[in-house]
Amino acid sequence: INAEYMGKFEEVLSEAESKVAEKDKQLSESNKKFKTLTDSLSKELKEKEELVDQLDKRIEENENAIDKLKDELEEKERLISGINSKLKDDELIIEESSKKVKEDAVIADRIAKEK
Repeated sequence: INAEYMGKFEEVLSEAESKVAEKDKQLSESNKKFKTLTDSLSKELKEKEELVDQLDKRIEENENAIDKLKDELEEKERLISGINSKLKDDELIIEESSKKVKEDAVIADRIAKEK
């Protein structure tokens, strides 16, 4: 009886060991696939982070360029304002000179008529 049980036990034990070895092999393959996937995702994440860093740098450069252009625009607007102010002053001078020329013409006309 003991030999019979021992034979059955060894048979069951052998089947269990075989199943454990198969599961261990499956687990090992699964772990390899998981590691490959994890490595791939890590590499992809690193690439994406580098792209984000590059985009952040470009955004900062663009913002700096925009600030510089705004400063240049403000300077040009100040220059235009100064030019417009000078043109208005010149227009007033021309109007006053024109009035004086007309007044002088009227006076010259009177003098010419009196002679």
